[in-house]
Amino acid sequence: MREVAGLRILAFCDYFSLQPSGGAELVAFEAYRRLAQVGAEVLLITTAHGGELGPYEVDGIEVRPIRGHDLSRVTGSQLSLAPRAMSAAFRLSRSFRPHVLHASSIHFQTSIAAAFLHHRSRCPMVLTVHSAQSGDLPLALRILTTAYERTVGRFLLGSSAEIITVSRAGAEHLRDLGVPRRKITLIPNGVDHGRFQPRDPGASSPSRPLVLFVGRLVANKGANVLLDAVCELPGRDWGEVVLVGDGPLRPGLERAAASAGQAGNIRFVGRSNDVAGWLRRTDVLVLPSFAESLSLVLLEAMASGTCIIASDVGGNRELVDDGRTGLLFSPGDHRALAGILGLVLADQPLRARLGAAAHEASLAYTWEACAAATGDVLIRAATTAIR
Repeated sequence: MREVAGLRILAFCDYFSLQPSGGAELVAFEAYRRLAQVGAEVLLITTAHGGELGPYEVDGIEVRPIRGHDLSRVTGSQLSLAPRAMSAAFRLSRSFRPHVLHASSIHFQTSIAAAFLHHRSRCPMVLTVHSAQSGDLPLALRILTTAYERTVGRFLLGSSAEIITVSRAGAEHLRDLGVPRRKITLIPNGVDHGRFQPRDPGASSPSRPLVLFVGRLVANKGANVLLDAVCELPGRDWGEVVLVGDGPLRPGLERAAASAGQAGNIRFVGRSNDVAGWLRRTDVLVLPSFAESLSLVLLEAMASGTCIIASDVGGNRELVDDGRTGLLFSPGDHRALAGILGLVLADQPLRARLGAAAHEASLAYTWEACAAATGDVLIRAATTAIR
């Protein structure tokens, strides 16, 4: 890590904030703040949707927000339009004189600005890709995602000297897009074991079993699958579902819960800065996504010793050893999910066994390892360009 001292990193990440909550943003924050601690200079360009646009600093990261337009309510998925990203990238690059560019997602608008800056300045670019195969996404979203990745995505991949992926499923997806193996480095996400810890054995449990969903309320996260599964459970005293997160699908999901007569069992709490607290109080974490590379929510639930039920997609099956560290179901199959939910809600020893094994498995994932490996890739890209 000491080798990064003096390395100037011009970073690009949509949606970054003082308290990052999205996956790509949190990974960027945890890696950059550790690189800054050992002497790297990190200047980050991000999009802002309302509020102040002035520069700020967080944990050694210099942040420059630019105006973005959130299109998630139109598209049903996370999407931002940032027409000023390119001019901001060119302007800041002239004064900052970076050694390397680092873009945080193949789907972010600021990543496109990074690629054009690379072609203009010849400064080497590293791209982190958090996505995996999209074959299980809803049809319309799958068509749009595939079209984007095979056009704009390939432009970004071709512009990158090095490409980081967070899972084996992600690496396979990159190879399907034509990326040679030599350009791909697998760096798994980490988890903060100081923050995410198992429930104190002496702590009181909720009066009713608590089922938790954490994530953006967008199409690919599958919250609707969980609500459909809940409607299959018999009776009204099986427990409570809490959805932590917000997004364009929330109003429709709330209406669906009410019309199904489940409003008393389903609670929408919006965004929360206390996900760790929710995980310590919960009995079951459900991740019903249609696509995942290496979910931070799953890692956080594992570290918290929480029983996990997840869709059998991408990186979920890399983290969840079905029957040992959690349980998997076919993506979109709400009846299968209902059956598994009914099983674990009725079997506390099973929940405890799965949660304990998940916690043990989570110890292999740390932010320190993630940051050190990311630093190695950034240094390699910068020094190779100099040679």
